[in-house]
Amino acid sequence: MKSKRIIALLGFVCVLALVLSIPSNLVAGERGHRNVNASNAADNSGNGCKLQGTWFWEMPYPQPDNPDFILKFWATYIGTGDNEGTEIVEWINYPVPLDISAATARGVWAKSGPNKYDYTMIGFISLKETGTILQVLQHNGTKTLTSCNTITGTDMMQYLDPDTMEPISPPIDMGSSGMGHRIVLQKLSE
Repeated sequence: MKSKRIIALLGFVCVLALVLSIPSNLVAGERGHRNVNASNAADNSGNGCKLQGTWFWEMPYPQPDNPDFILKFWATYIGTGDNEGTEIVEWINYPVPLDISAATARGVWAKSGPNKYDYTMIGFISLKETGTILQVLQHNGTKTLTSCNTITGTDMMQYLDPDTMEPISPPIDMGSSGMGHRIVLQKLSE
């Protein structure tokens, strides 16, 4: 019984040593993209506000049958300090047919100046029934805090190959990515 535990522990240690020995460029990949997380910490001046938190966004997203369509989504920014972190975007009303799914997009952000944050996020569009990936979308841009509870942004989009995650289209300027409002802690009135 004791020998089984020792063998299991040795197996775990070997796997851990193997994982820790993998060069970081193999994990993160090197496709000629600037690693925003590796840049020096950006200027911390500005309005003293931080990006971290949950935001409700509205952005113009013209559709062939509705040129005035407003896309709505939640964005949560997680990080330690105010220099870099993770972005999670959940679509509220992404315009896809009922048999199509727009997955939660995920990405990274890094402070690039006073009240400014560069970001990259990736989202998947797939068939609900089979899970077949139809499109992979990469979004890049800059978000700017205009106050502690209001944010605006820019958006460049590019299609990626679902198998290689390499770009298969030139970047498309999506213009403004709309405006976001921070969700603030509130007490219900009695």
